[in-house]
Amino acid sequence: MNMKKALLLFGISAFAAVLSSAEFQIDRFGQFVDLEFPEKVRSEEELKADMAKDKAYYDSFPIPERTFYGSLPGSREKYGLTATGFFHLEKVAALNGRIMLVDPEGNLYFHLGVCSSMPGNEFTPVKGREELYEWLPTADSKFKQARWGNSVSFYLANWIRKHGSYDEVAWQKEIVTRLRHLGFNAFGEFTQVFEGNDKLGFAFTKCLEHYWKKGFALVGNDRHIDPFAPQNAELLEKEFAARTKSFLKNPALIGYYTENEVNYPQVMQQLLENTGNIPAKKKMSEWMKQRYNSKIAQFNKNWETSFADFSAIATTVLKARTPEAKQDLEAFEEFYWDAYFALISKTLKKVDPDHLYLGERILPHLIRYDRVIRAMGKHCDIFSANYYTNGYLPKEVAHMTAVSAKPVMLSEWSFGSPEQGLFGVRNVKNQQERAAQYRRYVENAAATPGVVGVQWFCLLDESNTGRGWSSFYEERFNTGLFNICDRPYKVLTDAAAQANNKVYDLIERKLRPVAAPPYKILYAGDRVVKVGKVRNALPLNGDEKKYAAFSKEPLYVSLLTQEHTKKGWGEFRFGWDEKFFYCHVYMPDNSPAKPQKRCPIDGDDSIEIFLGANPAIPGRMQPGDRQLLIRADVGKTPEFAWRNYGRPVKSNTRPLSFCKTVERNNKKGFVMEVAIPWEEIGFDPASGKKIAFDLIVNAGHGSRLSERLVYNGIAENELRRDIWATGILAE
Repeated sequence: MNMKKALLLFGISAFAAVLSSAEFQIDRFGQFVDLEFPEKVRSEEELKADMAKDKAYYDSFPIPERTFYGSLPGSREKYGLTATGFFHLEKVAALNGRIMLVDPEGNLYFHLGVCSSMPGNEFTPVKGREELYEWLPTADSKFKQARWGNSVSFYLANWIRKHGSYDEVAWQKEIVTRLRHLGFNAFGEFTQVFEGNDKLGFAFTKCLEHYWKKGFALVGNDRHIDPFAPQNAELLEKEFAARTKSFLKNPALIGYYTENEVNYPQVMQQLLENTGNIPAKKKMSEWMKQRYNSKIAQFNKNWETSFADFSAIATTVLKARTPEAKQDLEAFEEFYWDAYFALISKTLKKVDPDHLYLGERILPHLIRYDRVIRAMGKHCDIFSANYYTNGYLPKEVAHMTAVSAKPVMLSEWSFGSPEQGLFGVRNVKNQQERAAQYRRYVENAAATPGVVGVQWFCLLDESNTGRGWSSFYEERFNTGLFNICDRPYKVLTDAAAQANNKVYDLIERKLRPVAAPPYKILYAGDRVVKVGKVRNALPLNGDEKKYAAFSKEPLYVSLLTQEHTKKGWGEFRFGWDEKFFYCHVYMPDNSPAKPQKRCPIDGDDSIEIFLGANPAIPGRMQPGDRQLLIRADVGKTPEFAWRNYGRPVKSNTRPLSFCKTVERNNKKGFVMEVAIPWEEIGFDPASGKKIAFDLIVNAGHGSRLSERLVYNGIAENELRRDIWATGILAE
């Protein structure tokens, strides 16, 4: 797809899709050409002048009175704390028995970290779409450090323009100075502490993720080692010893995470489906045999199986359909996760007994997955959660501390807004609301018993055209304290300094946290669409006239807001009859429907339709829900795939589909029309009934996506069906 004329930009308060009239979309500083905002850089002279302005701005925040590690001065004597030479936990009687981090010198410490405090996350892939950019750094120039293979960093290019060169150690020292003025006292996760900077008194954490790549026996294909495989214990010790070697005896290190955002339900699903007689499945068969006192008949009744003995469990796909089977599975999960985290914790403490075990940075939608939380808490020192939320909720955090029975590190979180063309993991309307949410989160976290720290994600914005290892535009977040031109979001950083400097007064109950109402996440809103009944729809031919009585719906770029303009880039119509759910999609595209068969369906010109029978059920996709992917292939029977929660679904149901190229207003495009049998989602259609749905259109560019348009939710719709739209079947 030729993106020169078709890159979707975000409108300043609406994320609205508009077409740029410029010959390129991204200027030489990495900014959107057609987007205006007060902080926009217009010349290299402005960047150079920023050096003096930066110093004046950060110096305007007096560094609060803190110890070497950013702890509360005098708290060692005041609370009778202990200096051990390493970060550790102590229960402070005078603070109602609150468990707190204590720094190596014995002072009360609340962790205020910034993740990814190093360049890297802001690199963006440019190969195959060079025409989007006014200028790109080259590897044979003074900007060579801003080039990394086929990716570039406009942030580093702008730093070099501003300072004349880039030295990673000097850069990080400058960042530490800035962050100290803003009240931070630590690096967050995914930060490489450059040589010598570990002596700055700026604490850090270390994640040991991806260790499982080194020959471990896995449960499935989802980065999870089998805790019952005998060889894994020895491999794990060797791998942890190698990864922790350079951090041993380092007082600035708080501790280790051992993984990041594991999909625990998927691990258990893969175990149920595994037929390879692996150790974990053998252990499951032994456990079930003991639970049922060797009575295979009762097991067969509860699991709807016909096994001769329990050993068959290890070589058979299991499905927990009945209430009794689900109870068995939940009980086995408790046993399984206890064994897993016991192995991880025991091994880590053996190779490094001085530093804390910080858990596995659990995904935000799993913070009520109590079986995992309980097991992780049993074996870690601090339970960690990447707690992205629409508004800090003390009750949710209290639930994590209660179930884990451990203090909590809120290991990743942020809010973003659209003024400069990006969006957030959690979206708010503007920087003022972003600042208000920062204050509410940090102040309430500090005031919440059981919370020992927070890690904002992250230091820098991601690129306007997507981060370097992503294959399309999907992740381009306004997560930074600083933008791509190294300019601070001053409304946010002002609020951060204000909140950060209050944390010890909040812990000592000298102040109360700010009370700000939570903001609703800015998806498209609770869209409700009337799905009209179609007469004589078959055979499919791409003709939209049969849908003429129904309103067409616009499509926008990935994350959306409640404040759309009426202009969209693509459009679709829905219809229904007694046998099928119909979808008609039009996409303007300069190279329409030219599939790249070597790539996955959803990496190509294609559509994705999400369907479910009950819009009221929140959370992940339900067993009966379906995600249908269909490749846009003109004049042929398109390739398709059924999925549920990101996993293939074996089905003999073939959707009817049709694809053709079209031309409207001298613009090429393609039309896809699809008929989905109701039987696939177990839905009995009738006028007035409601169905949960969403629609994604993927536009391919070679072997990767160049745009992803979503009607109502987000790209990860399998995780959050509560953000799908609602369709009402109408006559």
